[in-house]
This record gives sequence, C-alpha cells and structure tokens, in this order.
Amino acid sequence: MGILEILLISIGLSFDVFVVHICVGAGFSRKHGKDILLSSLLFGGAQLLALILGNVVADILKPDRKMNETISTAASGWEILSVLIFIGLGIYMICKARNNKQIFERRNDEINWKRLRKLAVLTSVDALFAGMGIGFWSVEILEQGMVLLPVTIIQCFLGVEVGYRLGCEYNRRAYWIGGMLFLIAGADMAVTHFLF
Repeated sequence: MGILEILLISIGLSFDVFVVHICVGAGFSRKHGKDILLSSLLFGGAQLLALILGNVVADILKPDRKMNETISTAASGWEILSVLIFIGLGIYMICKARNNKQIFERRNDEINWKRLRKLAVLTSVDALFAGMGIGFWSVEILEQGMVLLPVTIIQCFLGVEVGYRLGCEYNRRAYWIGGMLFLIAGADMAVTHFLF
C-alpha cells in the first residue's frame, strides 16, 4: 500500500468529521478558535486511537508472512479482505449520503461537549475498520498516523468554515466524496496488488 492509498483513505475517513464540523460551524454566530482547536484535537485523537486499535486487531489476526509459502497465500486472503473493507466503507458512506436528512439549523455558540465526544467515538468506528484494513497490508502505524492526524485536524477546521459560511447544505456531498475516495482507494489497491 502506497502513500497515495493511505492519503485517500485518510481523507475519506475524515469526511465524517468534516460533516460533524459543518453542523458545528453552522450554529456559530462567531467562530471560537479555542473550541475549534479542542474539537479538532478530540476528533483527531479519536480517529488515531481507533486506527491504532484496528491495526492491533489486524496484527493479532494476520499470520506471520515469514513462516512458509502457505501462509503467504493466507496473507493474500487478508489483503483481499482489506480491499473488501475499504469498498464496504465506501458503500456505507454513499448510503449515508443517500439517507442523509435535512438538518434544522439554529444558532448556538455553546458547544455541547458531551454530544461532541459521542460523535467523536461514532465517527472513529470507520477508522477502526480502516485500521484493520491497512494493518493487513503491513503498513507502519507511524506512517498512517502521520497522514491521518493532520488530515483530520484540517478537515475539522474546513468543516467549521464551510458550515459557518454556507450552512449544512453541503454535508450530503461530503459523504458522497468520502465514499468515492474509499471506493477509489480499494479499487486502486486491488488493481496494483492483484493485477500487477
């Protein structure tokens, strides 16, 4: 798995976070820099922790490639499962885009931190599965984290800016884009690994 696939997956994962922050930004009458920074660190940390946990699960499940030739065939099966995970995440995001309901916007400069913590956990479930998928490809966790964390933090700030300026009407498009990025990453992994 190359850096391009990791970047596509990181951007796809952070579109959930982007949508949450569009709704946060849509409620602001003025932007609160400290709250946005804390929120972006909360979501970035939750995504990173879920990615690490997914990697740990993948390390427990996958066989050691150095043992023998039979295990190499089994490892290839794990990589196929990894591609299916990313394609499944893409389909899931597209379904969320299709079923996304219109959000009633109202001004609220106070951030509901209890609700935001729950949303951080919920949006990181995708990162858990993505961490498993990436872990089956034996990509270093440091490399994954160095891409995912900044991408998530940037998406938080961008989401607040979009929500503040334009409201919640773009959250459906964000899910579509995230889903398509997962599908592209899964297809690219399948083509580069299994056909070349």
